[in-house]
Amino acid sequence: MLSQVGFGKKLFVAAILAGLGLGAQARHASAGSVTFANFQDLTVGQWSYANSTGLLTGSGSASFISFGPPSQILNYTGLVTEALSASVTGAAVNNAGTLSQGITGTLTFTNGVNTVLSVSFVGAVLSGPAGSQSTNTSADNAVISGQITSYTSSPLYQVAPFVNPFSFSISLTQVPGLNIATSGNLNNFADFRATAQGSFSADAGTGALPTPLPAAVWGGMALMGAVGSVSMWRRRRQI
Repeated sequence: MLSQVGFGKKLFVAAILAGLGLGAQARHASAGSVTFANFQDLTVGQWSYANSTGLLTGSGSASFISFGPPSQILNYTGLVTEALSASVTGAAVNNAGTLSQGITGTLTFTNGVNTVLSVSFVGAVLSGPAGSQSTNTSADNAVISGQITSYTSSPLYQVAPFVNPFSFSISLTQVPGLNIATSGNLNNFADFRATAQGSFSADAGTGALPTPLPAAVWGGMALMGAVGSVSMWRRRRQI
């Protein structure tokens, strides 16, 4: 009988600990997003937007910086080769001086034959203020931002899992400033060249940290503890 009561108490304690674990896990999941990597073009005008096709392409060298724990996902900092292929979706619009157009594509950073990070995005937005026709790199900045829909990274560099929401934001310094075309393809922006710098972020639960037990495991432990405790209480009443 004493051994049964002791077992019931242990299960009851396990149930309490499981509940605390669930609460901690919930707080962990709602912590928000953190930036885990940045990049910056090393040559002016590496990206190019074509009015006739609505394609935004880019290639060249960039610096890539990944951050350490607790936000670490990638362990690579150094030079990379950059490649962008993206196409706009829908017509460019002007909303009270803010221009925007949907964009979908893939952006890849490689170190030799190894992929540091390659991301695909769908439904992102290229937007910014109506720009001046600047002839230097101080033109008004446009921004591309959105959610990553798929990614690849070499196991040489990936040290922790990505956790949604996995998003990005890229600032463009373009020449000329962002404008909707007045000739050619009137649905698109006018031609421009741009220099890019950007960042990648993921849920704060991402990073080289101990992985919490899945909710199903905690839930099972809690249910086992609760059932065991009730069972022990009923046996004591019967005795």
